[in-house]
Amino acid sequence: MLDPFGTLGTAVQVARITHLLSQGALPGLIVVGVGPASDALPELNQQRMLDLTPSIPDPAPVPPADAARMFGGGDAFLRLLVDVIAPYVEATHQGDPQDRTIAGWSLGGLLGAHALLSRPSDFRRYLLVSPSLWWANAELLTNVDRLRAHSGKLAVYLAAGDREQTTARRAWPAGGEAGMDEAKMVDNLRTFAGSLRGLQLPALTLHDEVLAGEHHITIWPAAFSRGLLALHATSYPLES
Repeated sequence: MLDPFGTLGTAVQVARITHLLSQGALPGLIVVGVGPASDALPELNQQRMLDLTPSIPDPAPVPPADAARMFGGGDAFLRLLVDVIAPYVEATHQGDPQDRTIAGWSLGGLLGAHALLSRPSDFRRYLLVSPSLWWANAELLTNVDRLRAHSGKLAVYLAAGDREQTTARRAWPAGGEAGMDEAKMVDNLRTFAGSLRGLQLPALTLHDEVLAGEHHITIWPAAFSRGLLALHATSYPLES
C-alpha cells in the first residue's frame, strides 16, 4: 500500500470488515503501508515526488542537478520494496511471495503502473486508483508493449472518478481540481486499459471503471473497496 498517509487507514478497515462479513469469499490479507516516516505534509509531498515517479520530467521544472534529487526515484523505491520490505513482511507474517499486490492512488498508482510494465513478475495483482499517467508527457502510455513478453498470471484493477476530468463548475473543492482537466485522468486511464487489452495476454485479468460522482480526493475509498474485491474475492459480480 503506497502513500499510507492517505490510503492505509481506509484499506485496513475495509479489508478487515469485508473479510469478516464475506462468509469466506474474501481471504484474510496482510495489509502493509510503505512510505516516509513523517506526518508533515510538505516533507511527505517532497519524498513521494521522488519515490513514486519513474523518471525525471523533460523539461524539468528545476535545474538538472536538483531534478535528480527530486524526481525519478521510483525504480530504487521498488527495489527496496521488493528486495527488502516484502521478504521481511512475508517471513514475519507468513505471506506468500508469489501473491503480492501493489496498491496505489495518484502518484502511487503511477508507480504501480510502472511496476506492471517494467517488472511484472514482482507482483501478482495491481490495484491502481487514479494513476497519474500524465507524468512525463504520458510516457507510460507508449510503453505498454513492454508487457507483451510476460506470460505469468496478472490481475489488474484500474479506476478513476468521472469528476477528475471535469469543468471547474463540477470540481470539488471549488476550484481545487479545475487544473486537473489538463491531466486527462479519465482519458488516460481508458487509453491505458485499452492498450493492455490490446496485448491479448491470456493470463491477464483486467477490470477498469470510471466511478460516477468521484473526485481525485474522494475516489480512494470507493475504488479501493471495489478493487479489493475484483482482485481478491471469489465470484464478485463486477460488470465487465
